[in-house]
Amino acid sequence: MKVLFTKPPSSKEPTWVNYQDSKKWTWPEMNKNEIKTAIFTSSIKKAAGPDIISFLIIQKIYQVLENRFYKLYKALIESGYHPKCWKEAIGVILKKSNRKAIISKSYRMISLLNCLGKVAEKIIATRLSHLAESTDLLDSDQMGGRRQKSAIDAILSLVHDIQLAKHEKQVTSILFMDIKGAFDHVSANQMLKICQKLQLPKSLCYWIRSFLQNRRIQLKFDGNSQEMTNIEVGIP
Repeated sequence: MKVLFTKPPSSKEPTWVNYQDSKKWTWPEMNKNEIKTAIFTSSIKKAAGPDIISFLIIQKIYQVLENRFYKLYKALIESGYHPKCWKEAIGVILKKSNRKAIISKSYRMISLLNCLGKVAEKIIATRLSHLAESTDLLDSDQMGGRRQKSAIDAILSLVHDIQLAKHEKQVTSILFMDIKGAFDHVSANQMLKICQKLQLPKSLCYWIRSFLQNRRIQLKFDGNSQEMTNIEVGIP
């Protein structure tokens, strides 16, 4: 348990009194197409979360309750709130291939989240991607997690810098770092402080805070289930 759920570094939660977001970030009102796209571009083969509501069921319901979905997600995202019932997950522990089952590193855990919550996540992710690509939010050499950019682009950028330095008769030194378990050890408070520093839209900051707080998970291993456990660190 200590290996899977490490204690977060001590940090104070940022205050939001008098917080002002930057006018350069545009955060448009929710529209129906955003919700529809998030629902119907999700695979119906994805496993459901604790509520056992799959994307297939959601897609069928959406066809008759489109306005209900619109009112729900519009209110949640614009107010910056992620419901408590969507913060619960089932953690299925699987043995890694070609590993002896003798140490904790021989296993990996996948989190099964409620699909209704995944819709909200997908809407936010799409909006964040658009915000990042249409502004100077990210460095030009940031490749990870961006569309139409890959390791090949990173290599080409590196080769360009090396060749430029060589042309100017300079020596190039390179340091490669592999951050182990980066997403599993994210501090919510530190992330929110970065959001404040960037002066991101207030409703987005509130949603991120709500999304990361008060999360719980139930572990399942070899047919055995554990009681819900609080998660204090990491991104789902």
